[in-house]
Amino acid sequence: MKTKPTETDREAGRVFVPLAAMRVMWTATSRRWERVADGTAHTGCPFAIDTDDPATVGCMLAQVEAAAGPVVLIWDAWKDGMTHYVVRYLDKWSGPTRGAALVAAMRALAGAAR
Repeated sequence: MKTKPTETDREAGRVFVPLAAMRVMWTATSRRWERVADGTAHTGCPFAIDTDDPATVGCMLAQVEAAAGPVVLIWDAWKDGMTHYVVRYLDKWSGPTRGAALVAAMRALAGAAR
């Protein structure tokens, strides 16, 4: 089980809104992963989102779909002898995990919205 946030987790905290059921580490108040309570969305203090947690990744995918539209695909690919994950909308974003690929997609979508 992951005990420390990665750089991808920290970036996820900058580009996603932590919603109910997502695993989050609130860096200002705690040093442990916690599930966000139902019915609450948190913003404000620095936080990291656990990009390896399956329920959290599902919530991240929903936010990417909301930003890009419902025609978002994510699939496994084989690259350099390893599984790689790809998110496809009008462009392709990839990463070594589903969470990392979704962070790359949201980063690009957030940059396009500016």
